Amino acid sequence: MQRGAPAALATLEGLIERGLVEVRGHGRGRRYTLAARVYVRQGRKVEYTRQAGFDRLQHEQLVLGFVRQHGKIRRSDAMELCFLNGNQASLLLRRMKEKRLLEAHGQRRWTYYTAVKD
Repeated sequence: MQRGAPAALATLEGLIERGLVEVRGHGRGRRYTLAARVYVRQGRKVEYTRQAGFDRLQHEQLVLGFVRQHGKIRRSDAMELCFLNGNQASLLLRRMKEKRLLEAHGQRRWTYYTAVKD
């Protein structure tokens, strides 16, 4: 695309408004993918599901790797590590706790998570 950043952004926003592109993440971690309906129309539903589900698996693996290296993780660490906002990071950590991949220690803003010991 031989356009400047403002023109490229305007084109991208137009694709989002038409439902052809989906946005994932916020800030620097914002990513764009083709929308589900584009994959469906091309008969590539499996590829969309793989693409959409990959983020969740990737985030869990990044968090587990961080915990292995540093012993614990806080919500702010997960936010920075996975380019998530506060609510998304909380949801990720809570989901991992429910799966018994992590255990929580402390309360509210002092909460941190460690690996579940077998």
